Amino acid sequence: MWKSRSVIRSNKVFFCLALLVMLRTVRKLESGGARKKTTIVQRSVGNFHGFVVTHFSGSGFNNQVHQILNGMAIAKALNRTYCLSPFLRRKSDETNAETKFTNFMEIFDVSSFTNVLNLEVMDRCSTFCGGSIDFIVNMSPRSISKQAYDRQFAMQHNGFQTNLKNIINSHRLEDLGTSWIEWENEVHVRSALRFKDAKCIELYQPFPASKLITDGYFNFLPSSLKFSSSIITAATEIGKELFFDDAYVSVHWRYEYQKKGESKCRKKSLQTRGSGDICFVIFLKSFRRSAKDYLNFGDCGDCEKYLQYVHIEDIGKVLRDYQVLTRKKIFLASDADARIIDSVRKFVDFKMISDSKIGRKVVESKNMELISVIEQALCVQGEKFMGTSYSTWTTTVWMLRSPRFEEEEERIHGYIDILSANIS
Repeated sequence: MWKSRSVIRSNKVFFCLALLVMLRTVRKLESGGARKKTTIVQRSVGNFHGFVVTHFSGSGFNNQVHQILNGMAIAKALNRTYCLSPFLRRKSDETNAETKFTNFMEIFDVSSFTNVLNLEVMDRCSTFCGGSIDFIVNMSPRSISKQAYDRQFAMQHNGFQTNLKNIINSHRLEDLGTSWIEWENEVHVRSALRFKDAKCIELYQPFPASKLITDGYFNFLPSSLKFSSSIITAATEIGKELFFDDAYVSVHWRYEYQKKGESKCRKKSLQTRGSGDICFVIFLKSFRRSAKDYLNFGDCGDCEKYLQYVHIEDIGKVLRDYQVLTRKKIFLASDADARIIDSVRKFVDFKMISDSKIGRKVVESKNMELISVIEQALCVQGEKFMGTSYSTWTTTVWMLRSPRFEEEEERIHGYIDILSANIS
């Protein structure tokens, strides 16, 4: 009896401590951590010539991860300091919605980057640059308009008051189109970007991921990506609550029928396969040689592109077969609504973040970025991972898992082969 009470008391204490950690993380991110003047403990040495700043506006969180990694690679190639960009988001899809910023270091651990390149926080960068950019490199496939440049006032919030018109009139803007995506090494970067007198360079929307970081000279950067200790702690406690100390497998299912958002099936004019209410956007390299060929690092010229439609029961069967194959419980991360999730639960048992008491507190915060990264951390901690092909969310999980699971074939995507085998 006394042992039982002791265990119960211990579990209550454990839950309270875990909840306290989680609430502190929520409050820290909601309070606008990016505005704090945090410092970076720099371990790399050398002479650095100027600064590189990434300007993204309107992109999703995981797209911004790709852009930051591109920026890091270019800064390293040019022997410059990279200004660590805070993530930005709008609280809603309304045009005049308030823009929120989240410090990179609230989400990720920078220590694995600081021994290979020079980093600086954005507040200090804007001071060193005198609050203005000297040269803009347009890495978007479209020309820069003032309206697009000022969207969400991203650069202004970061302490830069650059006059775009003056930059253009003084010929301090270069349009690269999409040629930079094929860069593979330092020589390619240096030959294309020669700004000896430009102290502060702005990279405007450097997406998708270039060969520099996927297959090129700087391919070590994505595997250097690690979550911060607070995110790992939160995910670990939620995982214990859901699965105790049992190993589990993780699955990401991107539901493509949201009312708003980019890259949805209703916006794609592609060949269709199958039938049903559920749609997968499939972008796969025609000749797949490695796990990376199954992942979305952006548009691909040599890709097999189509829409795969399936039924709810098909999804249920895929998850059930995966559970039988691995003999493990499933953690599911998905943006599908409750009605869809309840329908899938009729075919297979799985857990989601909202099935945890601590996880429900995270969901109740309505901080979509925080919910997303904790779900990603849970997917990273899973014994195996199965994700959605056309999703930078899945790609981020793969990057975070890759240092630990070098030989893991299941990290690819999972759905495509299983769906093809089970659906005529």
